[in-house]
Amino acid sequence: MAILVVVILYFIVLGVALRSLKSGLYLVIFLAPWMGLDIDIGLRITAYRIALTSLFLALILKSCGRSQSLNKNIDPNPWFWMFVCYALVWSVAQMFWLPLDAKHVDELRTGQFRSIAQISMFILSISPLIIIPRTIASINEIIRCGKIYIWSISILAALGWVQLIVWYGAGLNLFPIGLIDAILKGSSGNIYEGYDVIAGVKVYRMNSFGGEPKGLAVGLAIGLLILQSVRSYKTIDSKNNFKIYSIWIFLFFSLLLTWSTSGIFLWGIGTIVLTLMGIVGWQKRSKSSGVIVNILLIIVVIGTMFHVALGEKELFGIFSSMVENRFIGRNPIEDWDQVVINYLEKEPASIAMGVGLGNIHLYASDYIPRSFLHMSNDMIFVAKSGYLRILSELGVVGLFLFSLAFIWWPLKIYNLSNCMGRNNYGLFGLHLLSIGLAVFIGGMSRTYVWPQMFVMMGLLAAYYELLRKRKIFVKIPTTTNNNFVLKKSY
Repeated sequence: MAILVVVILYFIVLGVALRSLKSGLYLVIFLAPWMGLDIDIGLRITAYRIALTSLFLALILKSCGRSQSLNKNIDPNPWFWMFVCYALVWSVAQMFWLPLDAKHVDELRTGQFRSIAQISMFILSISPLIIIPRTIASINEIIRCGKIYIWSISILAALGWVQLIVWYGAGLNLFPIGLIDAILKGSSGNIYEGYDVIAGVKVYRMNSFGGEPKGLAVGLAIGLLILQSVRSYKTIDSKNNFKIYSIWIFLFFSLLLTWSTSGIFLWGIGTIVLTLMGIVGWQKRSKSSGVIVNILLIIVVIGTMFHVALGEKELFGIFSSMVENRFIGRNPIEDWDQVVINYLEKEPASIAMGVGLGNIHLYASDYIPRSFLHMSNDMIFVAKSGYLRILSELGVVGLFLFSLAFIWWPLKIYNLSNCMGRNNYGLFGLHLLSIGLAVFIGGMSRTYVWPQMFVMMGLLAAYYELLRKRKIFVKIPTTTNNNFVLKKSY
């Protein structure tokens, strides 16, 4: 039943993508934060992955058919392709000497089968960097991607508020984690709820269909950063101010109700990045009021965190208890990072080139603390920190190539904009670079940011192609008012 549903959805989305690659891309953007639409069939399949797989296949088929809708002559990022080749070749080579793994009866989770599956998932994960530059044809389409994401995360947040109202009011959780998996698989599916006991009080955590609360929080944080970037860099008409502020407040309080430190961290880092990008080098181009608001937000966040961390529990109650629960009180296998670090400390030779995609559990399982062995239940795991996952699977070499691959597009955008003149570069590049850097930092911190991170990198690559081919729209003020209009520049 579950596999049949996945196959049917796949072909439906494939039909949409074959009819219009842009429609397929917009669907991918919309589904990126909907991590709760998932099912485990030996591999974790999400609606986002189904849409992305369909779009990738549609792109391949259209390329073979020489479709006129595709962007041609894409400037290749050499570091990206070096990273991809290294990851694939090294992971395939590792398959021949993997440790014997007899613990898992599910073929898709065992030995060479898992390696093949993880290599496929790796190709799928990075595919936005291949798909998006070949699909996006104008800056308006990039703007539309941002609007679709805001709509998507706003709907998720609205469902989250309904979830909490019913949960607190009637004691019923409408959207428990794993709901879709349980519906499709029946009795074999597992559901659980996100809540914390903080200062002796049971606190429900909003998750909606964003997966775990931290998954929803990451999507909300990125939505907040998009809105803050729009306000900081004069990329919209002032008539939309009330709508922007209203949505921002709604998303911000939704973020707080996830009780996710990961989401707060991503938003805080992103706000700092937006502010610095507005101050350093582009002072005259950024909107001063937007930069000032971002600075005030930073002061409030840092000041609140400082007082909560150092304050007395009697004074700060539930907030200081949350700090202890979410940071100090985390157990060693909650995110598996410490287990992976323990392995790398004992086997430093693995740091150079890694153990291959998806293989770290075969090597690091012996380093799970004894007191938590009964909880691990022979689980398959990877590091949850993005940098640590790349380091453990592909080593220093892979981490180095991956970092250079990301840096290549921003540097190219900056250099090309200088050659073309600041007017052609405009504020939109600053807008994208700011959000891209913030999301990249978040992705290197936590792997559940990766869907949005790779989509964001794909949008940067698409913007570079528009700059390179001079198919970019620049905003110029009209002579009659202060509104902005779009003008095409070649």
